[in-house]
Amino acid sequence: MAQSIAVNLAGAAVPPGPAVSCRHISKNYGILDGEHSADILKDVNLDIEEGDFRILIGKSGCGKSTLLNILAGLSRPTKGEVLVYGNKVRKAGKNRGVIFQNADAALFPWKTVRGNVEYGLKMQKTEKKKRRETAEKYIELVGLKDHADKYPDELSGGMKQRLQIARALAGNPDILIMDEPFGALDAHTRRILQSELLHIWKETGKTIIFVTHDISEAILLGKNISIMSMSPNATIYQNYEVDLSYPRNDRSREFLDLRDRVQAHFDYGAGI
Repeated sequence: MAQSIAVNLAGAAVPPGPAVSCRHISKNYGILDGEHSADILKDVNLDIEEGDFRILIGKSGCGKSTLLNILAGLSRPTKGEVLVYGNKVRKAGKNRGVIFQNADAALFPWKTVRGNVEYGLKMQKTEKKKRRETAEKYIELVGLKDHADKYPDELSGGMKQRLQIARALAGNPDILIMDEPFGALDAHTRRILQSELLHIWKETGKTIIFVTHDISEAILLGKNISIMSMSPNATIYQNYEVDLSYPRNDRSREFLDLRDRVQAHFDYGAGI
């Protein structure tokens, strides 16, 4: 019987094992203000399977964004390595799309919604007709079809985040890396985008790595939750598999019980 070969979303063969693997990651910025700085991250180990919706959670200042930048290839670890489909991460790559909290700093203000989404495809020298078709597909997926000719300063904060997501998806990355993307939004808009992100995840099957410090958001979205201790010497010291069906009811007894357990580890981690 022939053995099946796993492929990523681009159709390329990938080795068996986790989509993302952190092996003994430490990060230190060396000498600061004339003194040796402590390790921001210390011996972080983490495996993320393909198709996972993985939440990284911890209090502000625990090193979540530092770890995300290492996963994205925007920063190099002082020690250890990150593997994506078995390949060592040395720089940013097309198989990882990054979505930041501050959309204004990430979008091109002189380009329309369509122009922003097409930009990465243009850099990849995608043929014009295919580029337009791909952009239209993801603009519609994130609910911006009627706003394709607008510029970023004509969009609300929630629309700008949708635009970031559409632009990342258009490049067809296997992995979406999201750094508190809804943190600056009002509660109503955040809930809408949480629901839409779950829809996109189910539609595309992509691996999502999502940073937040909001425990309820972590449980609403995550298939797995990894809790970080505080920096310096931050690490991942607790993992939860969230065994709740989607969509999740944040008033259910199961949800509230899990939130209490995660909260206890979250608070404990802040004291490590």
